[in-house]
Amino acid sequence: MLNVDELQKLNKVLSQRVMQLPPSQYSFDIKQLRNMLNGESSEKLSLSGLKLSLEELIPQHVQKTEQELVEEIDDVNKQITELKQILEVSRESEAAERKKSELNTAVKQCEQDLRDYEQLQQFKKDQAQRNEKRQTFEIQLVAINTALENADKKYNELAQQIGEITEKLSLLFGDDRRVEKLKKQKIDDQALFNSLSEQPHTPWIIVDEWSLEYLPARLEQYIEDC
Repeated sequence: MLNVDELQKLNKVLSQRVMQLPPSQYSFDIKQLRNMLNGESSEKLSLSGLKLSLEELIPQHVQKTEQELVEEIDDVNKQITELKQILEVSRESEAAERKKSELNTAVKQCEQDLRDYEQLQQFKKDQAQRNEKRQTFEIQLVAINTALENADKKYNELAQQIGEITEKLSLLFGDDRRVEKLKKQKIDDQALFNSLSEQPHTPWIIVDEWSLEYLPARLEQYIEDC
């Protein structure tokens, strides 16, 4: 049985990378190698101390001919060309999509500008009507303010009149109370005073007619004279 080092060397010799070694990594005697390879059948190979069956083995390295390599290179170049074309088409498609997006944006902006322009034209068209309405509202506002000012003046006038009338009523009530008081002071002539309201009014010829505002003073003077 092979030891570990021997088995490792054999594994390396039989690995698929052996056929890919560069010339600097191996050397052989071509005559001896040919004699050995030609001395065996195509199904067997004998090495020094080792004999293998080749029926079930698949070559790990295939040595291509120059024509095969040229064809493979051409095929790879074709694939590269196709990939470049696909890449170019893809770039053109992306550029077309960007251009399409830009055009859509431009169209939307133009539509918005058109709507703004139409709205502006409508505003200009309605300018005269709006000015007329504004003037009407201003006139109405002036009229309302004037009416409010007049209402304030009227209120003040009425309040002043009410105050004057209230003051006059107060004076009349005071005079009435004074007259009643003076009437009660002439006890001996009480009956005469009681019937005085029933007597016809007969002004004295030589005396001026008494007005209501001077009645209390005249009565006081009358009482003093009596």
